[in-house]
Amino acid sequence: MVGSKGAAVGFVQEVLKSIPVDGDFGHITSYAVMEYQENKGIVIDGIVGKETWTAIVTT
Repeated sequence: MVGSKGAAVGFVQEVLKSIPVDGDFGHITSYAVMEYQENKGIVIDGIVGKETWTAIVTT
């Protein structure tokens, strides 16, 4: 979610092609997550919860 930082955030940014890949979950990353969720039919909340994380790592 917005404000999170670290390697896992960088991984999500890399997979979703959100820029910049800086390990800082800001509004650009949140928007990219919401787009991804919409495309995958996941509840759109902008948070990488269990369902979103599972979709990202198994894609």
